[in-house]
Amino acid sequence: MTELLLAVQPLTEQESTILINQGIEVVTPELVTDEQLKNITISYGWSPELGNRILAESDNQLRWVQYQGAGVDLLPLAAFAERQIGSMSNSVKNRKIDLKSL
Repeated sequence: MTELLLAVQPLTEQESTILINQGIEVVTPELVTDEQLKNITISYGWSPELGNRILAESDNQLRWVQYQGAGVDLLPLAAFAERQIGSMSNSVKNRKIDLKSL
């Protein structure tokens, strides 16, 4: 199965080319079709409107959400856990660093 990435966050031309060369199809929120929504396997960024439509599909293929921002608690984490969807954020919220180890 080909991976289908929903680019909610903009990708550079170079990033798009790398993904396409890896066999990953890239679609944007403006051009995504209803049929493609249920086949999205990766969401680069999160759109509550589109994301909730994807999650509402019982046979959705979403497996990974890459989220840029510190508001990860705004994501539907319980739904992700229930469906075994991985997520990654660049957030360091609640991260504790032992300053003595530096």
